[in-house]
Amino acid sequence: MSRRKKSPPGGKVRAAAATAGALPPARSASPIAASAPTSRSPLRPAWIAGCVVLVAIAVAGVFWAQRNRAPPATPPTPVAAAAGPAKYVGGAKCATCHAKESAAWKGSDHDLAMQLADAQSVLGDFANAKFT
Repeated sequence: MSRRKKSPPGGKVRAAAATAGALPPARSASPIAASAPTSRSPLRPAWIAGCVVLVAIAVAGVFWAQRNRAPPATPPTPVAAAAGPAKYVGGAKCATCHAKESAAWKGSDHDLAMQLADAQSVLGDFANAKFT
């Protein structure tokens, strides 16, 4: 279906007046309005088709790359089920594999923060302190 522009009322009269020496219709002073297209670009459908083709190629490439992947022979066994429930084994057990990290941690602020609160580990003076 083609669309035709509607001619303004009295369009034939204006055309006859223009040929008889009358002034042409006034143009807009704005360069933007003068250069604005009045219809869609004829290349727009080609751009849309090109984008659709590129997306289709990308999707096909992903599926093609995935086609040779074989599923794992046996599903992995969950570690928690095989070893039982998790529990803390202590810093000495960790230090057997992580000696460098353990040496850096000993005596650090983080190490001292984990001490039990007693007269030796609490450094603040809380004498006569009241808490509300």
